[in-house]
Amino acid sequence: MADGDSSETASVLIVGGGPVGLMLASELSYRGVSCIVLEKKPDTSDSAKAILINSRTMEHFRRVGLQNKVQDASYPLQLPLSMTGGLTLLGDRTLFSTKLDSAADVLSGQAKRYLMYVPDSSPTCSMVCPQYRLEPVLKNHLQTASNVTLLYGYEATSLTQDDSGVTVQARHISGEGVVTTKTFRTHYAVGTDGGSSWVRKKLGIHTYGKFVVSRACSITIKSPELYTRLCQLERNGIFIVISPRISAVVVTLNAEGGFAIHIFLPSNYSDEQVDAVVQNAHQCVLNVMGETLPFTLVSAQGYNMHCLLATKYREGRCFLAGDAAHQWLPAGGLGMNTGVGDVADLAWKMEAVLKGYGGPHLFDSYQLERRMLADATRRFALNLGGEFLMRQQHVLAFLVYTPLVRSLFGRFLKNMTAQDFFLENDLILGFQYSGSNVIVHEYDDTGAVKPHPYSATQLIPSTLPGSRAPHVGPLPDSASIIDLFGKQFVLLLIGGAVTDCQVLRDELATKRGVPLQVYSYPKLPELVAVYRYKFYLVRPDGVIAWRSDYQPSTMEAARIVGTVLGDFPCKHLSQKAVPPTHSPLVTPPSFANVGRGLFAAFMLRGLAKLSEVACVGYGMGVTWLLSGLLARPPLEFVQAVSRHRALVINEFGEADKVLKEDPKYIREFLPTDVVIKVHAFSVNPIDVRMRQGYGSSLLAALSGRRSFFPLVLGRDCSGEVIAVGDKVTRFLPGDQVYAAQSLGRQGTYAEYVTVDESLCALKPRNVDHKQAASLPYVAATVWTALVGEAGLGPRLVKGKRVLVHAGTGGVGSFAVQLLKAWGAEVTTTCSGRNVSLAHKLGADIVFDYTSGDFSSVLKKDYDLVLDTVLGTEQASLSVLKSFAGAKYVTLLSPRLYLANKYGNFVGSLLFSWLYRYKVFVNRVFYGRAFHYVLAHPSGSVLEEVAKMVESGAIQPVISAVYTWDEILDAHRDMESGHSRGKVVVTL
Repeated sequence: MADGDSSETASVLIVGGGPVGLMLASELSYRGVSCIVLEKKPDTSDSAKAILINSRTMEHFRRVGLQNKVQDASYPLQLPLSMTGGLTLLGDRTLFSTKLDSAADVLSGQAKRYLMYVPDSSPTCSMVCPQYRLEPVLKNHLQTASNVTLLYGYEATSLTQDDSGVTVQARHISGEGVVTTKTFRTHYAVGTDGGSSWVRKKLGIHTYGKFVVSRACSITIKSPELYTRLCQLERNGIFIVISPRISAVVVTLNAEGGFAIHIFLPSNYSDEQVDAVVQNAHQCVLNVMGETLPFTLVSAQGYNMHCLLATKYREGRCFLAGDAAHQWLPAGGLGMNTGVGDVADLAWKMEAVLKGYGGPHLFDSYQLERRMLADATRRFALNLGGEFLMRQQHVLAFLVYTPLVRSLFGRFLKNMTAQDFFLENDLILGFQYSGSNVIVHEYDDTGAVKPHPYSATQLIPSTLPGSRAPHVGPLPDSASIIDLFGKQFVLLLIGGAVTDCQVLRDELATKRGVPLQVYSYPKLPELVAVYRYKFYLVRPDGVIAWRSDYQPSTMEAARIVGTVLGDFPCKHLSQKAVPPTHSPLVTPPSFANVGRGLFAAFMLRGLAKLSEVACVGYGMGVTWLLSGLLARPPLEFVQAVSRHRALVINEFGEADKVLKEDPKYIREFLPTDVVIKVHAFSVNPIDVRMRQGYGSSLLAALSGRRSFFPLVLGRDCSGEVIAVGDKVTRFLPGDQVYAAQSLGRQGTYAEYVTVDESLCALKPRNVDHKQAASLPYVAATVWTALVGEAGLGPRLVKGKRVLVHAGTGGVGSFAVQLLKAWGAEVTTTCSGRNVSLAHKLGADIVFDYTSGDFSSVLKKDYDLVLDTVLGTEQASLSVLKSFAGAKYVTLLSPRLYLANKYGNFVGSLLFSWLYRYKVFVNRVFYGRAFHYVLAHPSGSVLEEVAKMVESGAIQPVISAVYTWDEILDAHRDMESGHSRGKVVVTL
């Protein structure tokens, strides 16, 4: 039964009413922006996930007036916690135990140890507050706000957007089965609807990263008896269970005996095996406890742990935040906390744009800032999380039977855990938006953005632009300097006159209408110890946007304000590979384990009457065990791009029979790769020949894959970089690039392509993606032929007479223009209908091949022939000069054909013999060079080509442009052999 349709309007629509969505509504309401929240569940969550709230998130709660309410809902402030590791929760086989102070001690300044605690780093501290307690706090807060509408039980069903806004339809089904439909019209929409985000899928945004790093089972129990026992043992808090039987993390949720247990399972577990663990949750809890105590099983469910990022955080007027934009292992509560950071960043930018002072590129900074931080966070979570716990199962059994090894491993685990929590705190409070376009960056001598200072032993507060404004307090007018930041931009004047920076104030407040608050302080010792500059401009989210010791001029003030408000697009900045010091994985030196083993042998010999041989054997065993237990080798961050469309073949044959769309293709992503969202790709003759099986034997060997199929065709493309591997240094997400793919990798007929960075270049700025996609493979082919094989170049070609066959085809049209740009005298062959095009490309002499034999007409004085046409070898050789250093270069190498026919080994031998024979005959009897060519893509070549395209020396020549759905027509066009220039397909 359906009820009538109704409509509502607001500034922002939020799809997803979890902690991140509700916090976004709180931020927007705080800033006076109206919003509507849709949540498909009938009420707040009863889940215990998102347990730990870190200090940065508490600072965001503090800003909007929620700190005390969240603290009241958290684990009691006055009760101390602990960080413990052991084989079981109970029993005497613990590995380590660290007693922690209470949150009340932290807030009063009396604590020495606490969760992710660094003294004097924040006016707040982390809290243990499960999601089922946090969401009601946020909900109750929003119900008192007049500019927020909360709609539980409403599921979004459609989403469209145009230049002026977003339209979303949602339905509500009552308990009586009455369906109510509502239509919402807003300026913007934000998807905060979790890892399987409906909004993300509706926008066509994919994810990339490591899929199914581990499988897991999440269990929630209630056991007052267990809580009492753990308090007696001083083990309440966080307990890491590492044993041969089970690996898990147990978190104390409250003083009533609530516990969350995350059990880590191997990534290769099947769905049936995970279901069996869930069904056997009662026994799993007993295994974790190590003893039998009464408990109530509240919930148990299996899930997959991924480390993923969305390929983009924004599509038009729609945004993603929280798990919709990123997912990782449940390590240190980083998921929900990062999501809260997302919306704190996004909310003030929405306010700025809606109120008219935000620039056209302000929203670009949301992805530039938050996705870079999310990328670092997911790597940290991956290294910190379940993969380490699952990696050492083959040696964990010795912990049960070897007390000495257990003691040494426990000491290592204690230090490792403390270090990991420190690194997490550095990630939370020591971040820097180094890639942002709305920060007035400072640069070092190399032109790179000055990095945030890093130390492996202490958190170094920094006021570098792009960093969180460090906590200092109390101040004369506030408990912390952080309390000054919130609804407006803040200009800090330290040690100067209250009238300083008047030009900057006028530019912000008077000319742009930016809400601005100015605070002037004398040089207080505690303040200048951290804030060493005189002037700081701080954003509403507490991030430093600019600093200086000098008052800006009128021109400088306009540049500062224009930058901070997003008037300018992002510049391309080179980046360094991920520094190893920022990885929590540190491999202990092997000699340390050897030393421990020798020490164990020495002690054993003194305590027990064993032979020297037995003691040495025992020492070697300890060394081996410690090496296995303590080793934390850095994980090679091999990733993948989530399911997307690709055109594949699973057999050889005609295009209409074998070329099919795979809507769920997954592509691997290596550390030296860039991931390109393809806007256009070209169809090359080699694509047609590969589809027909040409070269399959050798290409299969080059690919290194177990199976040649499925095969994605395509050798080049143009598009936007959406992700880069760990070792990539030349590109950043957002770069517009074009690339030629190597023959050993899957091709470019797909929505996303992974290409080694050495094969990419920034596309020419004066052409679109269709034109750019027509260039890379023909450029690689011609450059390999002329420069790589023939050893020619601009200086050596100048003044030479060159014959290029098929000068209006894809390769020929590029070769003619390149050779003319280098100063050669170019002759080309083509059909009569293309003669005018050949002249337009720059050819000096054009021969219509339909009118006769070119070798009988052309003079025998050519210095170079570039042959692209089958059956013209002998005629082409006849027009070359004899014994004058002439060169014949042909693209029609028989290497792949011979490998197909006779196998790779015999085919390679035959090719080598044939090639050597032709080289010998031509050199000895005619004094000319002979070259077979197979294209070798190169990013450096594409960089040179881009310069020539931008200068006008080379222009893309396109025969026809097809859409994705017209790929069969594109292949037929290519097979016809009559295309003028390149055939391009757009997505």
